[in-house]
Amino acid sequence: MRIGISALAMEPGGGGSGVPRYCFRLLGALLELGTDDRFVVAAPADFEPPREWSSTGRIEVVPATGVLARKKTLWDMFRAGSFAKQHEVEVWMSTAHALPLRPPAPCVLAVHDLFFLSHPKLYTFKERAVLTAAIRHAVRRARRFLAVSEFSKHELCVRLGVSPDKVAVTLLGPGNDVKPVSPGAVDDRDLVRIGNPFSKYLLTLGAIGPRKNLPRLIEAFSLLCGEPEFEEVGLVIAGSKGDGSAARAARQLGISERVRFLGYVPDDDLPALFARCEAFVMPSLTEGFGVPIVEAMALGAPVVSSKGGSLPEIGGDAATYFDPLSVPSIAHALREALRVGPKRLSIVEKGRAQAAKFTWQDCAAKTLHVLRSLADPQVR
Repeated sequence: MRIGISALAMEPGGGGSGVPRYCFRLLGALLELGTDDRFVVAAPADFEPPREWSSTGRIEVVPATGVLARKKTLWDMFRAGSFAKQHEVEVWMSTAHALPLRPPAPCVLAVHDLFFLSHPKLYTFKERAVLTAAIRHAVRRARRFLAVSEFSKHELCVRLGVSPDKVAVTLLGPGNDVKPVSPGAVDDRDLVRIGNPFSKYLLTLGAIGPRKNLPRLIEAFSLLCGEPEFEEVGLVIAGSKGDGSAARAARQLGISERVRFLGYVPDDDLPALFARCEAFVMPSLTEGFGVPIVEAMALGAPVVSSKGGSLPEIGGDAATYFDPLSVPSIAHALREALRVGPKRLSIVEKGRAQAAKFTWQDCAAKTLHVLRSLADPQVR
C-alpha cells in the first residue's frame, strides 16, 4: 500500500518534543515493521532523513514547498491535497489537527490533544480560531482517528462528537533510545558537565510553557527550601526557556540559587540526570500522553506527577500524584518523594515495569492496521 503522511513538525536530527518526536519515532517504527508498504512523507525543507530510513527503499521524504510550508496546519488544509494526489497515495495520514479541504484519498487523523478547546486561555485568539476551524473540518473528513491515549480519545468523542468506533488508541513509546545507567555510575562531575550543580535534586523536563505549570512547582519547592531537612536539595528544570515566567517566579520567591534551568539537554545526557535525581516531577496542568513520564520510569527515576489529563493513565500505580492547581498538594508530594529512603529500589522497578508497556513497535503496528483498514474493507 502507498501511504502518504504529513510530518511537517519534524525537526532536524529527529529532536524536539511532542508532535515532532512522535513523527520521527513513528516513521522509524513503521519502517522497522518490515512490510511491503511504501511511505511518501511531507517534511520540512531542512529535515534530513536518517540513512537507515533510506536504506529500506520504502520511504520517500519530500520537502514541503510554498509559503505555507512553515505553517503546518494551513499546509495540511490547503496544500496536502495536491501533494497526496501528485504522489498517488492510497491513504493519507495527518499527524496533528488538520486534513486537506478536498482529500483525494481516505484520511486518518492523529489526535494528541484538544487543549485549544479545553484550555483556551493558553492560546491566542488567532491560534484558537485556526486550530478550531481545522479540527472541525478534519472531523468531517477523517474516516478514522488515532488517539495517543484513552484520555485523548475521550476528549475527541465528548468535545467533537466523534463515534468511539472510529477512534483507535495508539499509545506512544519513550522519546529516545538511550539506556539507563546506575546512580553509582554518575558522579558529581558528570552532573556539573551537564550544567547541574546539585548533588541532590528534583528534576523536571519538557518544553517550557504555561501548560507545564512551572510557577506553581517552583512556589511549592520554595516551601521546602525553608525546611532544614531539604536544605541541600535543588530543583533542575530541563527544556526550552519559554516565556520566562518560571525564572521570574524563582527570583520573586528568592530561591534562584536553588533552581537551575538547563535549557535543551541532549538525549545522551538524560540517563545521568534521571539516574541521580531524587524524583522526576511532572507538574503539567494537562497532557495528551506524557512521554517524559515513560522516559523517567525507563531510566530509573521515581515519578511524582500531576493528575492532569492522561498522566494517571500513563503513570498507572507506579507514580504518585498531586493536584496541579494546589501548591500545598504539590509541596506534600515533593516532601514524600524526598523521604522514600529504602523504598526507592522497589519504586524504580515498578516504574520500569510500567514503562515497558509503551513501545513504538506497538504504536506503529496499530497505526498501520488502521491505515490498511481504509484501503482494504476486509481489515477491521
